[in-house]
Amino acid sequence: NSWSRECINFRFAYRCVASDCTISFGWYYAIGTTYDYGFSADGSTECAWRNCHVSNTRHAFSADRGSSGLIYYGCTSDNGTAGAFDLHGGFCTDITYAFCTATASDTRNSDGQKQGFIAGNTSYVSGVSHITYIGCVVRAYGAYTPNGSGSADGDGIGFCIVDGASNIRIIDCKVYDSMYGIYIESAATPSHTPGGAPISDVVVQGCEFNNINIGGAPLPWITKLISGGAHAISDIHFRDNTIVNNTLTASARLYGATGNPIPGLVVENNTWRGPGVAGVFPLDIRDCTAPLVDGNKFVATRRGVTLQNSPGAVVAGNTFFKLVDGASASNIVYDAGGNTGIVVGRNKIAGTAITGVGSAPSSSGAQVELMPMPAAYTTTGRPPAAAVGAGATYFDTTLGKPGWSNGSTWRDAAGTTI
Repeated sequence: NSWSRECINFRFAYRCVASDCTISFGWYYAIGTTYDYGFSADGSTECAWRNCHVSNTRHAFSADRGSSGLIYYGCTSDNGTAGAFDLHGGFCTDITYAFCTATASDTRNSDGQKQGFIAGNTSYVSGVSHITYIGCVVRAYGAYTPNGSGSADGDGIGFCIVDGASNIRIIDCKVYDSMYGIYIESAATPSHTPGGAPISDVVVQGCEFNNINIGGAPLPWITKLISGGAHAISDIHFRDNTIVNNTLTASARLYGATGNPIPGLVVENNTWRGPGVAGVFPLDIRDCTAPLVDGNKFVATRRGVTLQNSPGAVVAGNTFFKLVDGASASNIVYDAGGNTGIVVGRNKIAGTAITGVGSAPSSSGAQVELMPMPAAYTTTGRPPAAAVGAGATYFDTTLGKPGWSNGSTWRDAAGTTI
């Protein structure tokens, strides 16, 4: 038990190792007002922490001032009020977190927890790069209210990536019972100078986001680019992830900003499972340039994908199973406007029939509603011809022949209305 500001600090150290150490109650300043650390590293190189545990501190494990080549293996943090594993900036590079665990508290919706793993810090904006998280777990990071003074934007987070971070890999990790899963933010006018440093090359792969439904506006993934300032977000890849049991969760919001879109967004081979929120899309993409949405599965998520101000978007090879928002299965792929050159193809709809167009025209007038190919319906059970658009076809099991839509009615091969 230590009442120091920094309990064990590797300061400009080289190849030092902390193994099987435990720190509890690392408070010195008033709780929640400044920085208190369990294990810290300033300007250190090739140091390691193995099977170390920290509880009841503001920051459990932190690194700053150009630290590089650090390894955290099997370390745990619980009941901290700020960052469990925290990179403050200062050009920290080549840092690996393997099989580490951050638990905010024993009660999952407790107030006072901020972030499990942080890459970059808005108080020390500088080049955090080449950071790898593998097999890490975050639990119970609920909504955060600093000092009881009101809600704080972007808190209660599993993995937080902020200004000036690049080459970040989050692989085979898990976030559950929390408010946010992944939070990526480049702020235009933060409380520091220069502010708004670019974020680039972030890969989130093979992760699970389970029960992300704690707090006021829970989200499994979010990118947040605030207009103005010399800032940018680019090359964000979400691959092979699973989003489950998020029955109170709003959309995965992947947003750029007006006049400053996000290029290089890829969302592929992910699985969404669960009803989500009525009237809300599980994947909401806005102000992105040529985003790719490919090979994903949406299972009983009420709705599918919405696009806005994202020219050149490609939505292909996805499967939508039992997507019914109330009595309607119309919002499978939704064009919310401002999208030129949308490409939609090779998508499959299973377990339900389209009941309405559910697609607003974009600036190019594109319609992106889909019909399964091939499809078989009874005459009375088929979707409206206007809903699926001209050129759609199905096999009529009542009549024993195919039918084609001309955009308003169904007709057979001879042109006769059926």
